Amino acid sequence: MLRSALVGLLLVAVVLVGRRRLIVVTVEGRSMTPTLADGQRVIVLRVQPSRLQINDIVVFTVPRAAGHEGTLATAIKRITNIDGDGPDRRFYLTGDCADRSADSRHFGWVPGTHVIARLPRRRQLDRLRCAGNPWTGGR
Repeated sequence: MLRSALVGLLLVAVVLVGRRRLIVVTVEGRSMTPTLADGQRVIVLRVQPSRLQINDIVVFTVPRAAGHEGTLATAIKRITNIDGDGPDRRFYLTGDCADRSADSRHFGWVPGTHVIARLPRRRQLDRLRCAGNPWTGGR
């Protein structure tokens, strides 16, 4: 009885911790194809900017252009370059399918404070190619 209560308590603790670190997001658009498909749901992990590496796929809030008001959009892209160290890091983010992606080529470097979460690295092992994308080796 005590053992089952402890297991149940541990399970509740894992779920509570997991709910704070894990987020389910739905991919919208085709900018990350073929790695991620339009409409695909993925689990991402909240992470500190200092733990991010080149080739990580991240969910972030898109920087607003100066003078624009309104809600912030979120997007999912791959880190292709990192500038700075520690809390002042900035990321250059691009879609895996460059001809379908609005990314850092359009809105510039993204501050680390805008990064919300990272796709687990083992999910990123399928580095598939997309025509025209030098970041994933496409031709």
